[in-house]
Amino acid sequence: MVVRANEKYTELVKKEIAFQLTCDLDLSTRHVYALLSVLNNLVANAVEAIPLSGWIHLRAELDGGDLVFTVTQMTFARRRSCSRAEAEKFVSSHIILCFLVK
Repeated sequence: MVVRANEKYTELVKKEIAFQLTCDLDLSTRHVYALLSVLNNLVANAVEAIPLSGWIHLRAELDGGDLVFTVTQMTFARRRSCSRAEAEKFVSSHIILCFLVK
């Protein structure tokens, strides 16, 4: 749901962003809307951080007793004072959220 909503947002702001979702979990929570709100905000921020095109990966996994969400955003860096080859280097950022699973 988060990826689908942000794919539509990406079209609205006229960017070319590929999304990848990695989640092999089957968990439930009473706090669905709060969790969706947080994840959607993180992914929307990643969309806004990408100037024109890039890639966003949303991953959910269990790490011991923690539920870990990772949002990774990649884009091309472009600087005016360098060659095109130098400018097309990947820039990435990671956001990691951890929740205790009871």
